[in-house]
Amino acid sequence: MTSPESSKYRDLLLSLPSVAVFCTVMGMVLVGFFSTSSVEAKYRAGAQKAFKDNEYGRAKVFYARVLDDDPMANPRDWLSYADVLAATGEEPRAKSILDQLAPDDKPGYGPAHERKATNIAAKLGESKDPDKLSKLLHHLT
Repeated sequence: MTSPESSKYRDLLLSLPSVAVFCTVMGMVLVGFFSTSSVEAKYRAGAQKAFKDNEYGRAKVFYARVLDDDPMANPRDWLSYADVLAATGEEPRAKSILDQLAPDDKPGYGPAHERKATNIAAKLGESKDPDKLSKLLHHLT
């Protein structure tokens, strides 16, 4: 007959392999997570450097990789991507992204609203449209 104390040790020894497997799997998941975010950080840094160097095609590729990998990407990345698109002559796509980040009828991403307000203010010099004035006020607030 076995003592209750020896059965505890036996149960503990039998559970050690499953604990080791669990810890190994969790470690692999964490390594995968951190290496993925590291790749995104490298793409983001490459895109920012390319944009500063006026290499818009390269910046566009890097931002596309960052945004394709993460559907819930940082709005700052989307705004930077819109800047790259505008610099490469793709204003309709850039405007579409800007409209999603800073809608005319509800709150959105603050820096995108600031960008839209700047665009509206530039257009106000051309006309005195009251609708544009109300949009400007919305994006400024």
